[in-house]
Amino acid sequence: MSEWVTVVGAALRERRVSNNAAAQMVGVSPATFAAWMSGATRPNVEALPAIAKVSGLALWRLHELAGYLPENYSPAVMATQAIESQQRLYADVRRWSEQALTASGLGAAARAAGLILQRDPGWQVIIRPELRGIEHALAPHTVIGLERSRPSGESLLALRQKIENDLGAALAALGVIWRHHDVPGWRERPALLLEVPEDEQTRGRGLAPMTDFPTTVVTLGIPWTHAELVGSLIADAIDYGYRNMKTDACAEAGLLMGADQETVGRAAAQIFTASLLHPRSRLLDRMVWSCAFPDALTDVPQLLPRADQETFVIYVRVGPQLIQRSAEVSGYDPDKCLLTAKKLESACEELPAQRGMIVDIPDARVFSDNDFELFQHRMTDAAVDAALTCLRHMLQIRNLPASRKWHGYLGRI
Repeated sequence: MSEWVTVVGAALRERRVSNNAAAQMVGVSPATFAAWMSGATRPNVEALPAIAKVSGLALWRLHELAGYLPENYSPAVMATQAIESQQRLYADVRRWSEQALTASGLGAAARAAGLILQRDPGWQVIIRPELRGIEHALAPHTVIGLERSRPSGESLLALRQKIENDLGAALAALGVIWRHHDVPGWRERPALLLEVPEDEQTRGRGLAPMTDFPTTVVTLGIPWTHAELVGSLIADAIDYGYRNMKTDACAEAGLLMGADQETVGRAAAQIFTASLLHPRSRLLDRMVWSCAFPDALTDVPQLLPRADQETFVIYVRVGPQLIQRSAEVSGYDPDKCLLTAKKLESACEELPAQRGMIVDIPDARVFSDNDFELFQHRMTDAAVDAALTCLRHMLQIRNLPASRKWHGYLGRI
């Protein structure tokens, strides 16, 4: 208690507060306070907040001086633990919210449609899950068709712009994009089409994550090659949370669904870097997150070697035809897609087997004719097979039984 006597005594003298005056302000007898200040007895822990106010010393410091803190317990440790507790609470709240939405049957498309109708009841809304796959039936996206209930003098361009202006940020956070190609099976195309990712929605951890897998799994690729779907299927299978870098970038930066790719890319790059280098601070414990945005992957060769040791990186590699198709569909320059693919391949090849892998979707797997609809079905099948390949590889490198039963969709096929 000698340090207590020295430090607290000096603080009181500096403020010109006598022991008797301090005792009165703390609410104890002068004799009790005198015993504390002589080191004869240890001060009551309940009195420390009042002593902190009187002396001007930090409360944590008084706990330390009075011997109520473990050895080497510092404010940095306290702050870290407080942040971790807060992050766990936020993660729990997010998981509870998502489970409540799941229980209510409201998927991302239903929420998007609700937002649109709430803003403008003059729309008729058609919601249709887009079933894809030949070997594996999966509905990774839902299509929303919009028609006006009554004729309107406004052009479709003006109506579309109104939706973007009024709801752009909320819809972008759900991953909603305008769809330009027709929906197979619809006789008449609605005036406006929206596409909503369902499987690739950011979500919290499940109730029983498989903790013998890497703490964080990252799936990378170029646009429209299903790196996000591969990551989502893996997360579902091991009951991890899932994070989509593109939609999270829009949500965190408040970007509208019409934001240009460069703007979204800059926002995604910040999240990508922070998440990769500081996964614990980004609620990514027991999470899978995906990034297939070239503008966010510029520095990937420098970032991957610096990632947390418990981060496992998966690169979904595709052939030259798929790289060209990626550029055509996404609107990126083909050279940019090719450069991103080369960077990802080189960076992942440098990682040891315990920290990364490359899974292939070859051109021959998905291209056989010019039927775009058939191509989409084969891409979905290839993504499911790629996710299973990655899971089996992680079982092998971590010496886990090959008979593991998966959760979610992969556990049902």
